[in-house]
Amino acid sequence: MKIKNSLFVIAFLLLILFCYKINNDNKSSEIRIAYTNDLSGFIFKDIENDKNSGLDFKEYKFMDLGDCCGSNAQFAFATNQIDLAILCPDAINYLDEVDNNNYISIGNVIYDSEILISEKDKASIKVVGYMNRRERQREILSSYFEDNVSFVPMTPLSLGYALKSNVIDAAYVDISTYLQLDYDGVTLTNDNATQTIVINKKVMNSDKIKKIITLYNEKVRQIKNEDELYDFLSKHLRLNNKEAVLKKWRDQKTKFGMLRQED
Repeated sequence: MKIKNSLFVIAFLLLILFCYKINNDNKSSEIRIAYTNDLSGFIFKDIENDKNSGLDFKEYKFMDLGDCCGSNAQFAFATNQIDLAILCPDAINYLDEVDNNNYISIGNVIYDSEILISEKDKASIKVVGYMNRRERQREILSSYFEDNVSFVPMTPLSLGYALKSNVIDAAYVDISTYLQLDYDGVTLTNDNATQTIVINKKVMNSDKIKKIITLYNEKVRQIKNEDELYDFLSKHLRLNNKEAVLKKWRDQKTKFGMLRQED
């Protein structure tokens, strides 16, 4: 009797282990896509919410990282939880430090999307807020301003509030923030990639990845039309003045990039 009970327990444990392995295998077959809370991230949100895209959503897991330089993103990469992600150059530098063998860039998704905003002229600006953990932004600002200007790293979400509250004289923000606020803005770069997509080499040639890249590029082609662009911006940023929004967009140099398909 004891032998039968022991065999039953062993068989039960083996069944649990088998089911656990199947569950993990199913999870590992998912393509884990991490997007950020900005324009290129909004494209992935649209793909995630498009039930007519043709994707089998059981094969994909979408994650909103918020800030690509934030602790959530760094932890996700350090623990190998991401297959495809949108990253700024500083986040890519961090990724190279923790894992420079498993990921490869497949294209720059947006250019010149960081805007300096203020209601003061350049000579009157003494304190500038910029997105924390972005040393590249600090270098750009240092090249633009004189030595007597201070640069303060802040969370991206706090920059607009700090500017409105006169804590800072100017803010270096993503264009999505610029479009939502009533400030003049200037682009300090020219044809400078501000976000790139990186992909885990293990999945880069999979059909699942190819489908995502195709959908992304289709969306970029679509929003090159100004009417489609405004619909896209107004939906995600809750904007309601088409003429003013498109004028602000045209006044800057921001443009979207296409992703390359790996053979």
